[in-house]
Amino acid sequence: MILHIFQKDARRLWLPVLLTWALLGTLARADRWRSDWLAGSLEGWLNLLLPLTWACLIAMAVEQEPLAGDRHFWITRPYRRGVLLVSKLLFVALFIQVPLLLADVYIVSGRGFSPAAHFARLLFRQAILAGALTLPALAVASLVRNFTEFMLCIFGICTLVAVVAGGFPGPPNSWILIDEVRHGLVVLVVAIAGSIVIFLQFARHRVIAARVLGMAAALTAGCIAAYLSASTAYAIRSALSPSRKEMAMRLDPARHRWPRMNPGLDGLTAFHLAVAFEGIPPMSQYTPTLLELEVTAANGERFHTPSRTRYRPHDKVSLDAWYLPDYPDLQAPGWLELRLDRDVLMRLGRQRVKVAGSLAITAFRSRNESWMPVSGSTNVDGVGRCYNEIVEGTRSSPMLKVECESPDDISPYATARLWDPATGREWRLRLGSASSFASGPRGEWLSPITRRQIYFQLAHNPTGSGSQWLVPFESIRNQKVAIAGADLTGNAVVKFAFDDVDLDSFRSRP
Repeated sequence: MILHIFQKDARRLWLPVLLTWALLGTLARADRWRSDWLAGSLEGWLNLLLPLTWACLIAMAVEQEPLAGDRHFWITRPYRRGVLLVSKLLFVALFIQVPLLLADVYIVSGRGFSPAAHFARLLFRQAILAGALTLPALAVASLVRNFTEFMLCIFGICTLVAVVAGGFPGPPNSWILIDEVRHGLVVLVVAIAGSIVIFLQFARHRVIAARVLGMAAALTAGCIAAYLSASTAYAIRSALSPSRKEMAMRLDPARHRWPRMNPGLDGLTAFHLAVAFEGIPPMSQYTPTLLELEVTAANGERFHTPSRTRYRPHDKVSLDAWYLPDYPDLQAPGWLELRLDRDVLMRLGRQRVKVAGSLAITAFRSRNESWMPVSGSTNVDGVGRCYNEIVEGTRSSPMLKVECESPDDISPYATARLWDPATGREWRLRLGSASSFASGPRGEWLSPITRRQIYFQLAHNPTGSGSQWLVPFESIRNQKVAIAGADLTGNAVVKFAFDDVDLDSFRSRP
């Protein structure tokens, strides 16, 4: 009976199935021959349209025997709901999941990697697709009476996603680690809720209970995507991969004055407190991210930094605060920067204040470097295959582009170093900290390849302010590029409180 239902659905829906296969084949070919970290316009649109066509195909298969209501013809047929569920899952597996797996194998092998060596990663991608798309689409289709109602639900969900995401979903930003937690929690919620809804509909036919659960799951996922705070996200990361040592932050009296000339920004007066960290794992580097900060005056009045649910707010705030690493070493002890507007300064006066808050610290350990010449390539342990080439940048200025790719995840803390043997000068940047700009959808969540890239700006005989970041074009052919992977050694959320602070002594003056 399972095969009979499956064959019936395949005969009726062969044309939509071929359409999804054609879209998947076009996407796989574009991904296979892509030469840049950023997906092209065609690939970006297919990353949006292909999941939608898959969801529609699943709905069309489910609506061959609608579950909502009690007057459908199939109820009089001699087969049980469990048999019906297995036949629909078989349809989804053979026409959606398996074709995606074959496309991933084609892309991975075409990029020069062994699919067998990365087969576990490819299976994990199948689980992600099932949790993020297949199970939710199957659940929604089981709650509606026909395909028209399903499309109305899909358009409502897409509108909600667009509003929450703030536009087209772009490539993953390696610096915004909060998005990893947000996306993971959303997928977990919809996958669990979708599985329960499918069970209630196919096994118990509890339409009202399933619909209430579905709406509650949608609201929960929307709230997580829109309102998950950075503190909560980093607390979850710290619980999943905690540091073995207890980390702490303290004021560093040895460095009292801010070494750079920065009196303020946008009318805000800047104060810089020198800080240092304790408990960092041996031989590890670290990146602190300020989560929240509160300044309490002697009279009990308090001032908070704005909420950073997603990104830095663009509107003017009365109290802003950031952690700034000590230039030029990004892992050196840094500075806690406070920016206060005139109203807050007037209300604080000459009072001593208490500065308290929390930071998220990610500690990592760099691997051994792998070298390659300019316009060369190499395989890097823990990163993948890397290559570099000289390309034309903005305003026709040349740039050295360094790109790495792998079927596995690439650490956001992997670094690229350009070294000149003749002069001993070097330029060090992180992979993924720069990309090309393009409008429109550029998402690549269906790609089995992780890519990271960076650009080194080249110039002819660079001199003057900012020339330390420019690489002399005349000697670029004699230079070498080193790539180093990184391993995570722990996460921690550090709370701090500095009592009896005289802010005026930390005021930044030109």
